[in-house]
Amino acid sequence: MRECLAERFFMFDVVSCCDEGSFIATVKENFEDVLLISLFHDIVTRSSPSGAWPEPGPGFEILDLLGHWEASFALILHSTDNRNNLPAYEALKAKGWRVELQSPVKRLDQVRTEWFPLARKWILETAAAPARDQTKKAATELDIPG
Repeated sequence: MRECLAERFFMFDVVSCCDEGSFIATVKENFEDVLLISLFHDIVTRSSPSGAWPEPGPGFEILDLLGHWEASFALILHSTDNRNNLPAYEALKAKGWRVELQSPVKRLDQVRTEWFPLARKWILETAAAPARDQTKKAATELDIPG
C-alpha cells in the first residue's frame, strides 16, 4: 500500500505508524495535513521486538479519538472483527467522516484493484477541497499491534 501511494502520489508524504502512541502523536501534529487514513484497527501485521505476536486490540481508542475531531479527510477501515466494525463505521459516519469498510487484503493484486481506487479518489477529493494546499500528507497508515 505504501509503495502504491508513493508511486502515484510522490508529491505527498506517506506516513506509517506501527502503534497507537505514534499514530496519535503523528495525527495530532499533522492533522491539518492528513488526506487519508487507512486504518488496520484489529489486524496484527508485525511482531513485537521480542518476536512475539501480540493479541490484536480492537483499536477503539483510535476510533474514539477520531470521533472527537472534525472530519476533514477520509478513512478506510480494515478489520477482521465483523461484530465491532459496523458500530465503529456507523459512529464515524454519524460524526461526518467519509469512511469505508474493507476486508483485509488477502492478495497483493487487491491493493491495486480494490484499495487503491478508493484511496486515490479520496486523496484527490480531499486535496482539492477548499483550504487545502499541496503540503498535505497522502496517507497515514496504522497497523495497531495490540
